[in-house]
Amino acid sequence: MVASAANSLTLEQIPRLRGSLMSVDAAVVNLGSALGAAVGGAALIAFGYEGLGGSLGLLGVVGAAIVSFLAVDPAKL
Repeated sequence: MVASAANSLTLEQIPRLRGSLMSVDAAVVNLGSALGAAVGGAALIAFGYEGLGGSLGLLGVVGAAIVSFLAVDPAKL
């Protein structure tokens, strides 16, 4: 359910480039899965479980800030 909502938001950003956005979205999702495992493993080894929670929480806040600055509401266009 969340993936379909995220895909809809992504495709509404630039409607004329839907095909390109779909391929970039798929590539970024797969890259994020790979990098997330690597960064999470490194944080677990370096900081333990407490540091893992803090670092992933910080990355979540940074990600939310990036989305809030870059995403455009299609209804306001």
